[in-house]
Amino acid sequence: MPARDLMPIHRHGDARVVVVASGCIVEETFGAARVMAAGEAVFRPPFFGHAVRTGSRDARYVKLPVTDAAWRAHVAAHGWTVGFGRLPDSLARRAIVDRSPACGDAALALCRPAGADLPPVSRALNAAAEALRRGDVPAALIARRAGLPPYQLSRRFKRAFGVAPSVYAAEARVDAALGLMLAGDARLADVAARAGFADQAHMTRAFRRFTGATPRQAALLIAAG
Repeated sequence: MPARDLMPIHRHGDARVVVVASGCIVEETFGAARVMAAGEAVFRPPFFGHAVRTGSRDARYVKLPVTDAAWRAHVAAHGWTVGFGRLPDSLARRAIVDRSPACGDAALALCRPAGADLPPVSRALNAAAEALRRGDVPAALIARRAGLPPYQLSRRFKRAFGVAPSVYAAEARVDAALGLMLAGDARLADVAARAGFADQAHMTRAFRRFTGATPRQAALLIAAG
């Protein structure tokens, strides 16, 4: 499908592999971004927060389903994070027409975690995003450090990331909670506190808003066992 200029942070309830068919796209996650060219693939676990930015006018990509066994094995081996891989030409061509779980599993087998290779936005906005992810800096101080009035920071932040700073911070807390649950922290009240939520009810509301599921439902889905 064609890539839009910016698809803001969003989530999918299923695991999937995305293959770039033509042009290039920028896959953005919290605090990182990576340029992907034709023939490259990215694996996303269920509910993993990400944004997609067009890297060229001819950018096109296809989505491949993967089997439960394959994505659970991948997460068990590499952690609950995105993975990138370069596909052989034959598999890249096959992915465009054969969007089957078997094709998705073959592409997934070539994906590995990797770091960022492109700063998504300016240094000031990156610093603001990092502070929002940590959740330990007041919004007014974040704006002051960025050298911008709060309203201007909010406007520029939304233009860069596709969402307001408050939404970005809430999404980051959901990601942190998902990571804690995957690591085996079973007590949801403890997860809520460690991820920066006011309480378990606050976390549940955020999960319903951003994933469409409760924390327990999401935990059951991403559990490896």
